Amino acid sequence: MYDIRPVRASEWRESRDLQLRALQDEDAAVAFFETYDEALVKPEGEWRNWAKIAGSDADGTPFIRDFVAVTLFGEWVATSTLLIRMAGDPELGGETVETDRGDFMGVWIDPYHRGQGLFARLVDEGMSWLADNGVPHSALWVHEENGRARRAFEGVGFERTGLRRIESKGPEIQLARPVRPGSSAGLGGAAGG
Repeated sequence: MYDIRPVRASEWRESRDLQLRALQDEDAAVAFFETYDEALVKPEGEWRNWAKIAGSDADGTPFIRDFVAVTLFGEWVATSTLLIRMAGDPELGGETVETDRGDFMGVWIDPYHRGQGLFARLVDEGMSWLADNGVPHSALWVHEENGRARRAFEGVGFERTGLRRIESKGPEIQLARPVRPGSSAGLGGAAGG
């Protein structure tokens, strides 16, 4: 019913439109660091460049990847972004990343397509990409008040690390799990959609 795959550089318009939809979600204020109004005025070149570096056809060693869920009718209905962070990279709160890991930077599913197992499939696709790139751990920061996102990630095996940071939008907590590609479905993956 859904094709889960990386974005291609030529699909910058579809990627932009999906991101703009995500930024209008009721939880966007605590889920994303960018606002709808900020994204709306970004020039075309920024959207093109993002799709170029985060797409499956990016040049060189990948460090970021955007994944999408597309229906049989070609409608883009979900997205996730992963960033590979190396030991020594800057960490949220001013510290440094202790070990190589992949960070889930944003996951969004259209409300009409939630509850279909898309969340677990997006996580699995991301885990496979991280494993293919030799990354052993995954993590994310989630706003303390974003219960929907926290429960969804916990439903696919992420656990609290005990790290908490106060950012411009309030308290963020870290969740993490080892990279195990293709394993989220058995962990209650439908929790997030």
